[in-house]
Amino acid sequence: MWTEQGLAHLILLLLHLRCPDEPNTSMLISLSHLQLDADTAVPVLTTGFSTVNRYVVRSWLQHTWSFMHDHDLSHNLPDQLLPQLQQENDFFLMDFFADSTSNTKTQTSILRQANMCRLYIQTTTLSDITDEQGLSINQQAWSGNQMTDRSSTYNCPRQDTPPRCQHGKLSDDCSSLYSTTCATKNCVNHWDDGSPAFLHRNGTRSTHHPATTCICANSTPAHA
Repeated sequence: MWTEQGLAHLILLLLHLRCPDEPNTSMLISLSHLQLDADTAVPVLTTGFSTVNRYVVRSWLQHTWSFMHDHDLSHNLPDQLLPQLQQENDFFLMDFFADSTSNTKTQTSILRQANMCRLYIQTTTLSDITDEQGLSINQQAWSGNQMTDRSSTYNCPRQDTPPRCQHGKLSDDCSSLYSTTCATKNCVNHWDDGSPAFLHRNGTRSTHHPATTCICANSTPAHA
């Protein structure tokens, strides 16, 4: 039954991806949403399913990818959406978070909630949540709130306000992931060529003190 269902999914996937019709458009949109949900440096439906499957939303494409993974299959579209890193020392948040958590039930639950927080504030990379100079984390992002000084250029999957674990566990664990990110990675620096994924609407700069996880906002303009 699993094999028959998986093959049917795979046939439909290939059929609609090759035909320029309305289902093709819907399939490409779903594929883009899965890529943004996975937030990884490699195209979905290729490699990395075991890691990504720990936190992505269950869907038709995720089920198809699961079947492909079980049978060592992959599919890569030349024009598939793949977000790019934007600055030196930049990285995809979920790639780093997944590497920072063990594959246990508790850690996987934390990873899923961290991804919901990331989708809620509509970010993909570290540079999305830092200031223009890449020296500090945006105060609103650190607090788990949507940022008002920038907007994503991606059509990210919709995520309502994520639920918190009991006793504020989600806040503590996510803060730990972010502080680990700040402590173990170099600051991002120098914008790469091309348009950034986020458009900054003002020059507000914030100062982050990793030792105390304290953020102090100020209005001194920062130059990219």
